Amino acid sequence: MEEAEPVARFDGMTTGLGQAVPLRVLWHAGRRRWLVHLTYDGGLAEAGALREFAEAVVRIVESREGVHETLLVDDGYGSIEVGMEAVDGAVELSAFLYYDTRQDFVGVSALGEPLFHNFLGSAYLQLDGTVTDEERLVANARALLDRLASTPDAEPVPSPPRYEDVVELVDPDRGHQRLVLSRRVNDGAWRIGVLPTMTTEIDVSGARALADALVTPGLEATVIENDRYRLTVAVEDGTVLCRFTSPGEGRVLEERVRGLDAEVIARNARTLRDALAG
Repeated sequence: MEEAEPVARFDGMTTGLGQAVPLRVLWHAGRRRWLVHLTYDGGLAEAGALREFAEAVVRIVESREGVHETLLVDDGYGSIEVGMEAVDGAVELSAFLYYDTRQDFVGVSALGEPLFHNFLGSAYLQLDGTVTDEERLVANARALLDRLASTPDAEPVPSPPRYEDVVELVDPDRGHQRLVLSRRVNDGAWRIGVLPTMTTEIDVSGARALADALVTPGLEATVIENDRYRLTVAVEDGTVLCRFTSPGEGRVLEERVRGLDAEVIARNARTLRDALAG
């Protein structure tokens, strides 16, 4: 971040505790990237999204009416959405930070509950406030628009990773309860999801272990094992049992996908075997 050139700064937002959090926009000439930075997070942004936001700032401040939201950052894990709104003669600026905390699963507590950890300590953060210096806000928006117009085309922001499902076992009565195994399109990396609790990448040995569990009733196959938890999967009588175990007494969490037809399980097993063979 220190190598990037500051281009614009938008003030007015605070946390719930009153801490001021400016939104900064920077240009990294070496990488030809636009960067967005908040105190709590940041990321790469497209020039088009920045232009849309800056134009909305100018339009809403000058017209004293309207509302606008722009998605500036979306990397497949976290996203940053900024908003402007004219309310009772004032202009409010906001930012919403969202995180897919299923990717933050780290194990099981002593009470048998899932544990999550990310740098923010939350799945969601809202920043907002009333803009007190509207002239400065518009000046920064115009400066950003001028710089966008004079800057050579930036490198496109990488798209969030795209996955294709190989195994999808869904509880017919509780559709949110499911076991999904996917492959990343560009490089074939494996990702497992025991939803709604967690998703994480696994190596091919974990995918093979899941394949064994799907074709061998009662076999408890270890899909993930690290220093924080072990995930085993077993299939019996139309139910997939996913068991998370962390070191220590009582640190066990079980998630079940019930009501599965035997043919559905067999079809998913065949698809997974074919994917592993290919």
